[in-house]
Formats: sequence, structure tokens, C-alpha cells
Amino acid sequence: MQEDLFPLVVRRTPENTQLYVPEGPLRKELVEEHHDSLLAGHFGVAKTAALLLRCYYWPQLQRDVRRGVQSCERCGASKSSNQKKAGLLQPLPTPTRRFEVITMDFVTSLPDVDNFNAIMIMVDKLTKRVFLAPTTDKVTAEEAATLFYRHVVRNQGVPSTIISDRGTQFTSIFWKSMIAQLGIKHKLSTAYHPQTDGQSEITVRIVVDMLRTLHQEYPNWVQILPAVEFAINNSKNVSTGKTPFFLCYGEEVPTPPTLNLQALAKLNPNQPSVDFAARTQIAIQEAQRMLAEAQRKQKYYADQGRRHLTFEEGDQVYISTADLPLKGPRKLAPKWFGPIPVVKKLSPLNYQVALPPIWRRRYPIFHVEKLKPFVQSTEFPNRYPARPPPDLEQGPDVFNVEKILDRRSTPWGRGFKVEYYVKWEGYPLCDSTWEPKSNFRDAGTEVKRMLREIDQQHDAT
Repeated sequence: MQEDLFPLVVRRTPENTQLYVPEGPLRKELVEEHHDSLLAGHFGVAKTAALLLRCYYWPQLQRDVRRGVQSCERCGASKSSNQKKAGLLQPLPTPTRRFEVITMDFVTSLPDVDNFNAIMIMVDKLTKRVFLAPTTDKVTAEEAATLFYRHVVRNQGVPSTIISDRGTQFTSIFWKSMIAQLGIKHKLSTAYHPQTDGQSEITVRIVVDMLRTLHQEYPNWVQILPAVEFAINNSKNVSTGKTPFFLCYGEEVPTPPTLNLQALAKLNPNQPSVDFAARTQIAIQEAQRMLAEAQRKQKYYADQGRRHLTFEEGDQVYISTADLPLKGPRKLAPKWFGPIPVVKKLSPLNYQVALPPIWRRRYPIFHVEKLKPFVQSTEFPNRYPARPPPDLEQGPDVFNVEKILDRRSTPWGRGFKVEYYVKWEGYPLCDSTWEPKSNFRDAGTEVKRMLREIDQQHDAT
């Protein structure tokens, strides 16, 4: 701490004797010492200010402490947020016709039955009609397309839009080519934010709950899957107020009880007749109205626990590490990574950010819920050393290797692909990445020595 000469002014309170600190750099140093140091503990504004007030005071001390605490990068990257979730709900438009919009998802990790261990779920967004197809958790894009044709297109025609998560089946070249040829728009949920496709998430939960309930009596879930599909489509949907079958066919499908009632109805020759087409159209219009009302209510109640947050191009943000594949225990790992700049605002809820080059294979678009603003203060600049930038002389994607942590071999074609787990110089352990052996062809002598050592360790085991 710098020593500044100034007249000593002391203030006594019932609790403490406080020394007045005049305006100048000493105030900043005291804030940092009472917040950043090991014994200070990186506490929040109230506790940091209380610690300072034991010995010091000056006008607007609370303001200076707030600026110092809010601009602390260590706190920004490490602490949980007590604020409401960011981003107000943005419901998707209500479809104008049946089977215009189809949502898709998978239930995986089911017991192996008849070589199946997963379910492909397809749901019409307007009628809520559900299609369930048994499959495997290794389903390819071609196989998913076949199930889509067999269950939806064959019976209902080609939809205008498909909504799904970012599974490999839906991001493959084959799938993109197929939907392009059919003229289908494909909307993918934002990375690590499956609520984009909330309808499928709800249906997944219903299907799993039903199978779990029936499992003891019917352990062969593949055998009863058609009955589960029928039960869902024959039950009244809370959002539409009608069953999916009724919205599809204009009437309820026969079941044993209804067949008996229909037989009794034939005894009454004065049963009024209703125009079938008109009845169906009225039901669809009523379902659209109720869907819009349900979405309005859902947005109202969801927004009670959310807050509006927006960013612009160039803003500095933290990204949540909750869904990133960090190596090692997560308990003490940073909760946020940053600061990094926003590259583009894609919508009120989705933003493209500039990820580090060593994360170049990761999807760079994040929901606003996964972002946190970085608070920069001119009064507290450069409190911690910045992470080193890439060595520009070697190219923007080349970094210095600090240590080779591990090696793995995975099946690749007719052989194996060898990869090394690399700790990068100047970067934390959570930024370590798996790199293919081919990336080390031009490595220096020291790196080649590390590679030999890790190879020898693995060959010896």
C-alpha cells in the first residue's frame, strides 16, 4: 500500500474508531485489499463495506466498494448468481394448420428390448398428435429420416417446419440435404437450452412417466408403445382443450365404452346431425385460440421468475460453464468463463460470442440465460493478469503446450485415432483440449519429449 501524507482525521462511533481516507488512489487500494486478499475472502458489497468501516471511512464508500466488487473478474467467474434467470419468454407462433410444425426428440437409455433402447418422438404443434417410434440411441440421420417418413409424412404429408435439438441426427449433411429437398424449415434449439423445444420436452416426460408406471406389469416397453401412443392421443390436452384425435378427425375415435354408447344412440332416431367439416373447422379454430391463450399465460407466469437482459455487439460477457465438458471435479471449477466479446445479436434471446480458438469446434451461439454481463470499471483496471493471447507469429490457432496430461485411442475406420489431452500455457485446466496426433507433426523438441513420455506411460500399462 502506498503511503500518502495527509492530516489524520479520526471519527469515533459506538462500535469502531475510523480513520478518514482522502480522495486518491489509496481508496482503491483499500477496497482491493479488503475484498481481493486471501483473508478478505472476495465477499459481496455489504460484507466488504462492513470490513472497511471497522477502520476507515470516506464519502461514498459504499459506491466505491460496489464498483470494486462488481468489476472483480474472479468473483464474476466463480460465484453463483442470485438474480432471476435472464431472458423473457418468447413463445413460438401458433401454427395455422394441422401438421404445419412438427417437433422431434429422443428418449434414450431405455432397457434393451428386441434390439431397441430408445424412442423417437414426433409431435404436431397444433393438434398435439404424438407419434412414437422404437429405435436405438445410435440412430443415424438416415434411420431418423426413415422413421419420420414412415410415421408422419406417409400419413399426414410434409410439414413446413421441424423443431428439434442439436443432436447429430439433425445436424448431419444427410438430414440437412433431405429437408432442403422437401422445402422444410429446420429450427434447432439453442446450445444447452432445450427449452426452445418445450413441447417435446413435456412429451418426453409424459412418455417416460407412463412407461415407468407400466413397467412392472409390462416389462416389454416396445410391445406396449402403440398403446401408450394411443392413450396420449386419446386424452384431452390442457392447452387445446381437446384430444389430439378429435382435432385430427373431427370426432373422438371409438373405444369399447363409446362403441356401447353408439349402439344405444341408434335407438334414438331424432339424434341431431352436425356438419362434419364445419365441426372440425370450429374445433381447430377453438384449439388455436386456446393455444394462444395458454402461451400468453405461460409467458406471464414464466416471466415472473425471469428478467429482461440484452447485449449489443462488442459487449463483454461471461458464459456459463455448467454445460461445458470440463475435465476433473466441478465442485471448485469456475462457474463462468470470460470475459469474451459478443460478436452478433441473433435475436432478443440468442447471441454469438467469440470463443477462444482452442474451443473452435464448440457451437458459439448461447441463450441469454447462459450469459452474464462483465462489469468493467476504469477505477479498478487490470486487477488480475490477462490470459495470454495466441502467439500471432505462429498463426491465430497455435498455442504453447504446457503439459501433455493424457492419451486416448478411439476406433476410427479400420484402425484407431490417437489423441492427446493438452494443458495450454497460461490457460486454466478447464481450457485443456483433446488434440489429434496429426496436430503435433511440426511440434518442437520439448513437446515431442512430452509425447514420448505419455506414450511410454500408456505402453507400460
